[in-house]
Amino acid sequence: MLQRNLPPLVLFLALALAAATGVQAAGQQRFYRYQDDQGVTVLNNTIPPEYVSRGYEVVDAHGRVVETVPPAKSAEEIAAETAARERREAEQREAERQAREQAQKDQRLLITYVSESDLIAMRDSKLAVLESQIHLAEEKIGRLREQLQQQQAAAANHERAGRTVPGNLLADIASTRQQITDNRNFMEERRRQRTELETQFAADLERYRELRALPEARQRALKRGEAPTLKR
Repeated sequence: MLQRNLPPLVLFLALALAAATGVQAAGQQRFYRYQDDQGVTVLNNTIPPEYVSRGYEVVDAHGRVVETVPPAKSAEEIAAETAARERREAEQREAERQAREQAQKDQRLLITYVSESDLIAMRDSKLAVLESQIHLAEEKIGRLREQLQQQQAAAANHERAGRTVPGNLLADIASTRQQITDNRNFMEERRRQRTELETQFAADLERYRELRALPEARQRALKRGEAPTLKR
């Protein structure tokens, strides 16, 4: 309580300060605005716990919104957000993995090949090996087919003469057929490898040209693994 024997000026200042403090306190009051079970908007200085999860607004004594609390997320929303976050993280990890692999490939290209002609020579050398293997397989298949025809002719002679085809001849026929199948599979696999090799070297050659177009300092940094890889 204010003292009555204070000087008039001091008393006036004290009353003014008390009034200002009271106004400030009133201005700091907070109220909650929410909807009840009937959908009616309620303004109160407290909010029942059962309504908190539905979301509400905090307003001051002048009706101004000072905070908005959104409704609590459903289990489905939380699950969807979690899945989206995990998907983004997985995509980020995959992008980082690809970037590391590309950096390693760039480093190998620059270290392995001094010039474009070196890369082309390596490609032609590997293709020549595959072409040779394909050619040898084709020749072997041709010889095995001739051998199979002879074996089948011998079996037919036994049958025409009314004799039982010897077991060892039947085994030889089966073995020759299997060898033909094996060599055909071998040949097809080498043809697949040839196509894959041509595609890979075409991509490597294009990439090598991009890397060699970089400044020398950048190339040296890439060779040492000290520079980020060039984006494709």
